Amino acid sequence: MRDNAELLRLLDAYDAAGDEARPAIEARIRDTYATDQAVLILDMSGFSVTTHRHGIVFYLSLIRQMNRITHPIVVAHGGTVVKFEADNVFAVFPDVAEAIEAAIEINDQLDARNVVTEDIRDIFVKIGIDYGEVLLIEAPDPMRSADLFGDAVNQACKLGEDLAARKEILVSERAFARLPADRHADAEAVSYDISDLHLAARRIRH
Repeated sequence: MRDNAELLRLLDAYDAAGDEARPAIEARIRDTYATDQAVLILDMSGFSVTTHRHGIVFYLSLIRQMNRITHPIVVAHGGTVVKFEADNVFAVFPDVAEAIEAAIEINDQLDARNVVTEDIRDIFVKIGIDYGEVLLIEAPDPMRSADLFGDAVNQACKLGEDLAARKEILVSERAFARLPADRHADAEAVSYDISDLHLAARRIRH
């Protein structure tokens, strides 16, 4: 079990160790927690405006509905919801293609929901996807102390939270390269410079 308590113990040992002992502790951490995954980060759109107009309880109720819709979609596509944090979803998938298909289905189901709800209760999301080695902390459910760390997490967050527009799915170039040549061949190439990083990505058409 990749639990949080063990990671904290190992990090404390790493901090207290001398330079000669640290590589062995780092190797233990990587052996226990490191895994290659497609990382999907979802961010709800409109937090500030909605909360200002209707209050935090109103917005929290929308977050709850978003959680209820997204969780089974992630699972159905072979993924795992690592955690729900504020109005974000952090999920991992063994396969980039399934992460993208989950993202498309999330948007589709939200669109269907929005047709039958009042406009003020419509839910829109932005999604970023990357692929790489991450440190994955497991917990019995995503409302507890599960977590996720790594460059792929940071890149997916930049794409999903900072760069994607409402309903957009942005996939990093390195994640997109893992798709078969015939999958999403019409995706638009885009690039961004943010926080001293240059991010090359694809905007998925759906």
